[in-house]
Amino acid sequence: MFRRALRIGLRLGILLGVTFAVVKTVQLRRGSSPAAAPEPWEPIPAAPRPVDEVGEPIVEPTPAEPVTPSDLAGGTEASASGAASPSAPAPPAKRAPAKKAAKKAAKATKKAGKASEGAAWVEPVGGVCPPSHPVKAKLSSLIYHLPGMVAYDRTRANRCYTDPRAAESDGFVRAKR
Repeated sequence: MFRRALRIGLRLGILLGVTFAVVKTVQLRRGSSPAAAPEPWEPIPAAPRPVDEVGEPIVEPTPAEPVTPSDLAGGTEASASGAASPSAPAPPAKRAPAKKAAKKAAKATKKAGKASEGAAWVEPVGGVCPPSHPVKAKLSSLIYHLPGMVAYDRTRANRCYTDPRAAESDGFVRAKR
């Protein structure tokens, strides 16, 4: 009983396969005529601007200019007369971008100071460390590789250190192999 069902199923499968192949062959021969040019697409409309509850468009604030000490003192004209001149612009309402820029500049100078003090690590050129700093370190994994290790040649370093102690003092761990 099982063999009979298997034979019938096999024959039907072969018949369907041959029929499918013939149909596809006929379609390919018919479809060799040149195709019509596709219709051009309509341009995508611009995204709508966000609006608040009242229906007014929300306008993004422009970043404020950095504040100088003369701005804080009111300038020479304001301090001499005791009042601000009518042509002087009003101070910006938000000074957060200027504060952020000042913090970033402070961090950059601090980093530059640290790099020049100890010069424990240098930036690699194209992922390759200079001979003076052979220890390769990856920031994503916090692992460092020494010359001769299995993955040393294929590691694209983010930092290059002079010795393993310098890498470990920055929080990196030695690779296992």
